Amino acid sequence: MAKGWFRRKKGKLMYCWYSASGVEHVKILGPDTLSDEEGWLKVGELGLDKLAGKPDPAKITFDDVLSHYLAYGKNEDGRGQGSFQQDNR
Repeated sequence: MAKGWFRRKKGKLMYCWYSASGVEHVKILGPDTLSDEEGWLKVGELGLDKLAGKPDPAKITFDDVLSHYLAYGKNEDGRGQGSFQQDNR
């Protein structure tokens, strides 16, 4: 089920959605002559349907960083996941 909606304004079809913090976001998909079906296809191609309800990366909070760190932070050897440090054993 889609979490966003379309708005037609000034000759453009726009996809709108809310982030987890309640901020409305808008992405222009094309001219307002696109049908809703074509618009949903475009939303799927661009992956915009996955953004609805997600935290806004530009306004991340310390709680978001801490939650991510606690979930994925350190391996058993003390290095972070995806670390590029060389193993000098």
